Amino acid sequence: MFSGITENEGQLANTRRDLIVGVYTEKLCAKFINRAGDIAIYYRMYYRDGDAQPTVIDVIAVSVVEDLVYFCDYMKLESGEWRCSDGRISVDFAGLTPPESEGFYLQFEYTNGDVIEVTRGTP
Repeated sequence: MFSGITENEGQLANTRRDLIVGVYTEKLCAKFINRAGDIAIYYRMYYRDGDAQPTVIDVIAVSVVEDLVYFCDYMKLESGEWRCSDGRISVDFAGLTPPESEGFYLQFEYTNGDVIEVTRGTP
């Protein structure tokens, strides 16, 4: 979930230490693309056991034209609000996503079933 960015973890608002202790299962992966087909956005949604809604969402955007890769993670806080890895907070997940992502359509969705177990952090 936070792989590949551990060297920057001290600069990020969300870290594994912020997760509530439990088992998180990836229940949905989705790929959205823009009309031109040159930008893809991947969403990986993780659910904590017993939760009906996702608690962690990883977003990776890839632009073929600009040779750009963008990564951001979103975490649902105990207050029910969502926090982006850059520290912004909103009452809902949609309030943190860039408006440019609205022009994308679903290309496919699947489930990996990746499991993350958090044994330390917030009880």
